[in-house]
Amino acid sequence: MYRRSLAKILRANQRSVLVLGPRQVGKSTLLSSLKPDLSLNLANPRVFRDFVGHPERLERELRAARPEVRTVFLDEVQRVPALLDVVQLFLDEHPGRFRFLLSGSSARKLRRGQANLLPGRIHVHQMHPLLACELGADFDLDRALAHGTLPGIHSEGDGALRAADLRSYADTYLREEIQAEALVRNLGGFSRLLDLMAASSGRILNVQAMCRQAGLWSSQASGANCSTGSRCCRWPIFWRSFPGRGRVRGRHPITRFRYRSNNGTVKAVSPWAGL
Repeated sequence: MYRRSLAKILRANQRSVLVLGPRQVGKSTLLSSLKPDLSLNLANPRVFRDFVGHPERLERELRAARPEVRTVFLDEVQRVPALLDVVQLFLDEHPGRFRFLLSGSSARKLRRGQANLLPGRIHVHQMHPLLACELGADFDLDRALAHGTLPGIHSEGDGALRAADLRSYADTYLREEIQAEALVRNLGGFSRLLDLMAASSGRILNVQAMCRQAGLWSSQASGANCSTGSRCCRWPIFWRSFPGRGRVRGRHPITRFRYRSNNGTVKAVSPWAGL
C-alpha cells in the first residue's frame, strides 16, 4: 500500500472527518489503515438493508458500545445519508466519546438528498488519485500519462489489463451510474457531452458552448457535469466568469472553468484517445 499524503493529516488530528473522492482512489483503504474499532461498510447489501430502513439502529449500537470502542468508520455513507444525523447527535451530546471516519464517493448525491454535512463538526477532505510524491520510486511518467494513477489500476503490471480496467471503470461508474440515478434523460446528448469534456482536460471549459454542441440545454447538463466531476477524477484548477457578455442577448452570464482530469479516465471516455 502506498503512503498517502492525507494519512499524515488524519493521524495528526483526531477530529472526525469526511473523506470524499471518486471510486477506487483509496478512501476505504486509507481510513481502514487508521484501525477503527467499529466498521460499517454500507456497500455491503446486508449492512445496507439493516440501516437504510432503520438508521436509528446505529444510535442503539453506539450507546451499547464498550468503552474501548472509540473510532467508528462508516464507508460509503452517501448510501444512507440519514446516518449523518446520528453522527451529529453523538458529536453534540457526547463530544470526544467517538471519532467518526466517514467516506463517500458522491458528494452530489449527499447534497441532492439534503443530507446533513455536519458543518463545523467534522473536517472534510478531498482525495485524488496517487501523486508522484506518494508513488516515490514507483512513479513512471509514461504509465501515468497512459493510464493515470488510480491505485488499483496503476499497480497492475500488464498494460493491456490496465486499459481494460479503465474501460470498465468508465462504462460502469460514469455512464451506467448516471443513467441509474436518472440524472439526465437525453443519454445520447450526455454521451456526446462526456466525450467533449474528456477532450477538454486541462483546457478552458465553456459548459454552455459544449451543451449546444452536444444538443443539450445547459440546465440538463448541470447535474451530469457535477456527477462526472466526482466520478471521473476531475477537479477545477481555476474559473473565470464573464458577467457582462451575453446579457444583452438575454443569455446567462458565461462562466468558463479550467479542469484537470485523471489521464486514465480521460482516455477511457474519449473516443479519440485510442486507449
